[in-house]
Amino acid sequence: MCVVDQYAKNSILNYHKEVRDYVGHMAQQVATNCSSEVKGPYGRNVLPGYYVNNWPGAVSSWAGEFTYYNHARKFCSAQRNTSCDEYIQMIWRDTVSVGCGDSTCFELPLKYFVCLYYPRGNIPGQTPY
Repeated sequence: MCVVDQYAKNSILNYHKEVRDYVGHMAQQVATNCSSEVKGPYGRNVLPGYYVNNWPGAVSSWAGEFTYYNHARKFCSAQRNTSCDEYIQMIWRDTVSVGCGDSTCFELPLKYFVCLYYPRGNIPGQTPY
């Protein structure tokens, strides 16, 4: 049995909170800039609100890609104009922090929904779990 003292526990929790807050802040910046460009070691799901206007709709859209993912063979069988990338990012085994943000893009105008994942998933040659 591994015993971790309270100082170590607090350090781990504080670090996790810092990463989560930072990733959430970055996601908010991406949404505010109406962009899908993400720099750094982050995976991302970005959904311009053409089809949805709230978080349940955005998350359902990404999660709905599971219908195209063959879990037994671990590959995407998506048809033309669809993918599994957002779903795979959501279930990626190594992701430890997720931060999300949304903002209205006044240029278009529509809402942008963004989630960033650390570390990134969807790595070629690797499976999500």
